[in-house]
Amino acid sequence: MAKKTNPAAAPAPEVRAPAPERPPVGPPATFGPEIVEDVPLAAVAPCPFNVRRHFDPADLASLADSIRALGLKEPLLVRPVGRAGGPAPEWNGYSWIYLGEPAYELADGERRFRALALIHQAGGDIGMAPRPNEIPVIVRPMTDEAVRAVMLVSREQSRDLRTSELVAGYTALAVGRTVEQLAEFLGRKNEIAHVRGVLKLARLPEWALAAIDAGKLKPASAVLVAGLHSEPSRKRAAACAILGWHHPDDEVDALIADHFDRGEDPTEADDWDYDGPLTYRELKDLLASDFQRELKSAPFPRQALDLLEGVGSCDACPKRAGNDPDAVEAKVRADMCLDPECYRAKEEVWNTRVVEAAKASGKTILPKKDAEKLFNRYGDDSLAYRSGYVDLAATCYQDKEKRTYGALLKGHVADDQVAIAVGPKTGKPFELVKEDLADTVLKAKYKIGERPGTSGSNDKWLKEQRERKKKAELGRAAAAVANGLVAAQVKEKLPPGFPVFQGGVPLLQQVAATVASFGGSEVCRVVAKRRGLPLKDPHAHREAVSALAFTLAEPRDLIALVAELAATYRTMSWASEYARDNVSKEERAFFAAFGIDRKTLTQDAAAEKKAAKASKKKDKKKSAGGGVPAPAPVALTTWDGVPNFPEQAAAHLATKGVNTVADLDAVVERLKRGDGGAARPNGAANRYTALKELGVPPDVVYQAGDALVDWEGAKGAPAAAAAPKPKGKRKAGAA
Repeated sequence: MAKKTNPAAAPAPEVRAPAPERPPVGPPATFGPEIVEDVPLAAVAPCPFNVRRHFDPADLASLADSIRALGLKEPLLVRPVGRAGGPAPEWNGYSWIYLGEPAYELADGERRFRALALIHQAGGDIGMAPRPNEIPVIVRPMTDEAVRAVMLVSREQSRDLRTSELVAGYTALAVGRTVEQLAEFLGRKNEIAHVRGVLKLARLPEWALAAIDAGKLKPASAVLVAGLHSEPSRKRAAACAILGWHHPDDEVDALIADHFDRGEDPTEADDWDYDGPLTYRELKDLLASDFQRELKSAPFPRQALDLLEGVGSCDACPKRAGNDPDAVEAKVRADMCLDPECYRAKEEVWNTRVVEAAKASGKTILPKKDAEKLFNRYGDDSLAYRSGYVDLAATCYQDKEKRTYGALLKGHVADDQVAIAVGPKTGKPFELVKEDLADTVLKAKYKIGERPGTSGSNDKWLKEQRERKKKAELGRAAAAVANGLVAAQVKEKLPPGFPVFQGGVPLLQQVAATVASFGGSEVCRVVAKRRGLPLKDPHAHREAVSALAFTLAEPRDLIALVAELAATYRTMSWASEYARDNVSKEERAFFAAFGIDRKTLTQDAAAEKKAAKASKKKDKKKSAGGGVPAPAPVALTTWDGVPNFPEQAAAHLATKGVNTVADLDAVVERLKRGDGGAARPNGAANRYTALKELGVPPDVVYQAGDALVDWEGAKGAPAAAAAPKPKGKRKAGAA
């Protein structure tokens, strides 16, 4: 197999501040005595090596006023330079010769120099009589590097340098020097960690350095980001730190490409809800979770040399935290990879090899679409609770020795009974075995899954298991009916065009989306399934329900959706094998308000299941091929002016003497009073409950009720307003 190129092999380009054009002066003198003298202001030129690029006009004006009042407290530091194109100046024992115009170049004190220039431009005297236009200077022969060092250290000690300017100065002086040599050159031999940290910041993109200057990224946090070993990782981590986001996603990548890399700060937009950058601790947690990988759990051999071209073993890699001095100083665990791109590239190559080897051995490779359905949507790739498979690498906790399923099933399951599913997030191949097959083997070979004791006690335990499973199935069916009834009754009780205050519809849309978000994926799965919502992927239930909320323009539809979400949240426990029969007073009052009794619904579900089983058995006998015929589509009719009404429901109502909507409403009133039939608490009866009380077949009762609701809404209802287009959120994590 061809080796894959390492995407992180190329070093990140260094960030350098552009140097200004050098003024037209000649070479400087590099040796000679240091003297103090007064020179004309025009004889001094600014230095092109000054890393400071920003001078506050108000600050300069204030300094100029101070100099006017008190004079210049200390001389400027300059160096002698020759004429442009001429030789360097020489010291003849009395003075410098071969000086051109300007004769001197500033080495330190540009802020004072600019303030003096302001005074001179305003027509004021900058010196003392009898030389009002001369300034005191210290003339010192200096090399270019010496000037750079003096300017850099002076500005850093006075703390008037921006971080980006400091980084540019350190980077220029670091050429040809080690960190230790640079620290000694700058007089910081006891501050090597500081020098190393400043040099590391040169690995950040320019917009990250600008964020440090603007106070949106702390220098200490920036050093953490700069410690990452690939440019894409540094960009994503820096963006998350600036935005205050705790997880890098596709939106972060889009913001980098569309804004940060173009020199734009998205947090400055008017519609941006900015809460500030990540704290140092939050950023450290982000790097540990998303930008570092534990080598101990790597699926590939750490000593492998043939996974990526030009990349050696992980143990000897300089990107391993234990081999990185900065990571050691930051107390990062030694066994962590600091280059997730390289880790993923190795993982991808290894996973491909594993899948190819599995295919060659006769194992089944599940299609991508089928494999995605087996894993949980959130978190890392892990099998969903009801996937129907067991992971051979997972621990069997029913085993006293806590062995893996792979160790227990080895030799008892053939290769063609093993399926390979590739995780949708990590690309990791999982070896899976059908849960039923695994249970059979574990019971037969290890007695795992059987209740210890006599055969009679085991039979009793199996019976209890079946009863619990049956209870959960009936509870699930009862919950589905209860959820639908709550939504339908809310919609029926509110009139079409239900009036709300201005802005009420967008508010209700946000409320519904928020309830869906906090209700959880499982609640949204039940709602999405009942409503038949389309899904972008097999697990996008929460997104589907939230999207539905923003397409509804009728207040009653939105309130019905919120009510259904609330009911579904409450009925989730009904589907548990260990559901309690006693519920809270609040839950009981909630469902009583809608005339819903859990026990009654469960009994109805049991009767429907029994009838369906008998019907299926009868149809199977009639079918020549032994198969069950597909159910016929429901025939519809117009009943007392109600369109799309099931014929089966209309025929059944006729047998009960109910031939009009008025007859049905009379039944509703009797139920509210408790006359004939079970009384409804709090008068909670409606056409749905009346249809059920009259014995309308369960498979069409809700279709009949929905037809009545739609017909009622169509009678003189105002035209529905177009659903307002939701404003796109700029910030992740909102409802």
